Amino acid sequence: MSGVFVRLGCLSFVLVTTTWCGSENAPTDPPTEPQTAAIQGFVRIGSTPIEGVQVLLTGPGGQRTIRSAADGGFAFSDLQPGVYVMRAILAGVTCSSTSAEMRPGETVTASINCASAAPQLATSITGRVLEEFGGSVAPLGEIQVTLTGVPYDGGDTIERAVTTDSNGRYTFAQSPPGTYGLTASAPGFACESVVVFLVTGPPAPTVAQDITCTAVEDGEAPPPPPMVGLGRIAFERHGRIMVLDLDTNDLSHFVDGLAPSWSPDGSRLAFQRPACLDRSVPPGAPCDDIWVVNADGSGLSAVTSYEWVHDEDPVWSPDGSRLAFVRFVHGPDQSYLVIADVDPPSTLWSETVPSVWHPYSDPTWSPDGTQIAFTCEGPPPRWEFDLCAVPSFRNLGYQGGGTGGVLRITAGTAVDSDPAWSPDGTRIAFTTDREASGGSHVALVRTDGSGYEALVMGKDPAWSPDGTRIVFAGGDDAPGLHIVNRDGTGLVRITDDPADSAPSWGR
Repeated sequence: MSGVFVRLGCLSFVLVTTTWCGSENAPTDPPTEPQTAAIQGFVRIGSTPIEGVQVLLTGPGGQRTIRSAADGGFAFSDLQPGVYVMRAILAGVTCSSTSAEMRPGETVTASINCASAAPQLATSITGRVLEEFGGSVAPLGEIQVTLTGVPYDGGDTIERAVTTDSNGRYTFAQSPPGTYGLTASAPGFACESVVVFLVTGPPAPTVAQDITCTAVEDGEAPPPPPMVGLGRIAFERHGRIMVLDLDTNDLSHFVDGLAPSWSPDGSRLAFQRPACLDRSVPPGAPCDDIWVVNADGSGLSAVTSYEWVHDEDPVWSPDGSRLAFVRFVHGPDQSYLVIADVDPPSTLWSETVPSVWHPYSDPTWSPDGTQIAFTCEGPPPRWEFDLCAVPSFRNLGYQGGGTGGVLRITAGTAVDSDPAWSPDGTRIAFTTDREASGGSHVALVRTDGSGYEALVMGKDPAWSPDGTRIVFAGGDDAPGLHIVNRDGTGLVRITDDPADSAPSWGR
């Protein structure tokens, strides 16, 4: 047996080679480990098994279905490794979705819980179109209101139009459950676009939704288009990453983790997840790694895995090839802005910030790829929080000489955090407590810190891919996730769990 000492960078190890003489003592090949996985479980209402439920499995390789047996059981075998989402479909029954992360040779048990519900075939939407001026409103008659949406049952896209009466009222009757966008067309007016979710369950509800319009001058920008067709929102909920499809209002638990970030084309999701069980770190210290997974659940892989560090808040580069994130190194207790290639061989670059304003969290990449903004902390002893930016150069190693300085975008005694660069590159949305009314607000500034504009109470803003809307997490008085137009109009709540946070809007 012979050994070769090898040094790569700062890592050293010994390659050991063994020569076997004769065939008697030669090692036999180890048994081949199974490369596929399996999922099994039961569909139940409480403790009662449900027979004949269609179980839909979505993951690497597409979709598969099976009917539950007399005991409610179901099983899928010969599955590729990856993340899978399961849903149960049966008329008169509502079932929660569940997800499972599959590894080669593994059999996972993941049951589905359901609740009985009377089928709801149709409902109505009604409301008024109102002109808003000087803090007052007045009805707008003879205005066309258009309803466009997608039924939950997978039917064809629905588009209907009605005209308001003299009191500005409109009604859409007998509309199947689904997600709908409402728009009003009035010459000389800019009208908000709103989204309505028609859900199942008795009694048949009538959804009330007013539409507000304001008079505009010639040349003013039109209102943003309806939300229908604008993709998916991933967010945190109790250590899980949930995905909400805005077309269908379908909410699923996708994978366990934190800080989700959609790739620019919506094909992959980056996130952070704990790695403390197999990591040497100080007691109680965080130790997350950065991971990526394809939107169909395949390709689950770690981008980083380093001793004595904590990586958080990944964000994609505009070309989808790299991730920027904040790394905290235990021991020296220093933080760095790091860039990593997503696909192997993964190379790391550290943006060593030569300033008392060092990276704290929440990096966001400029659309042209030249800068990265982040929440910065400093200087002592006050440790203020502001928005800062650095050029996104690739400086090798933690001692690579830095980036040549930090640009402070905001300054003052207020806490500014959670920056999100707009898709057109002109604005940065962020969280601030500088408003006199108190609490956290979502606000906008230009990239040089000028043009401050508070939009709405909330935090954790993220832009829609087309830049017309912002999704954010509400406060204690309005929990859940909300969507607002870029100008602060058209506020819509899309979830109501107080734990929902850190949204990312993908295609």
